[in-house]
Amino acid sequence: MTLQQLADLLEAERQYVWSIENGKVNLTLDYIDRIAKALNVQQSEFINTNV
Repeated sequence: MTLQQLADLLEAERQYVWSIENGKVNLTLDYIDRIAKALNVQQSEFINTNV
């Protein structure tokens, strides 16, 4: 999936999705939920507790 395709699913700017991917923004749980729903996966797949 391209950044633009994900941005379209999230109804967000491509640059913002790039910022997420590169750790430039701190996401809220609500936004993580929005991404998970757009990708049809569980929120827990985005949260790594084994850091």
